Amino acid sequence: MSKPANGISRSQYVLKLMLSGEPVTIEEFKADFVKRDCENLFYKLSYYILQTKYKGAIIRTHNNGRKVIAYQLLNVKQFDANGKYLLPAPKIVKAKKVKKELENANG
Repeated sequence: MSKPANGISRSQYVLKLMLSGEPVTIEEFKADFVKRDCENLFYKLSYYILQTKYKGAIIRTHNNGRKVIAYQLLNVKQFDANGKYLLPAPKIVKAKKVKKELENANG
């Protein structure tokens, strides 16, 4: 995914919208995408939400039945005003490494 001219990724824009800690509706996301002239990329919203989770965000979805109506950032205090994670990013441990460690521990 290419970054816009100012160097901020689209997933960071999505995260900045959620920094209030309040639920952000799909319509608010759509309005922001239109305002930034990126409405043709709105279909990737779930991908951008996933990218924010990789950066350390804990996000709650608000549903109406099966349909998602809003997203809410729960760990707001762990991000600065620009949407940068203040703590080191969580490590992703591969399953093979864990399996090896378990085999070595069991002897």
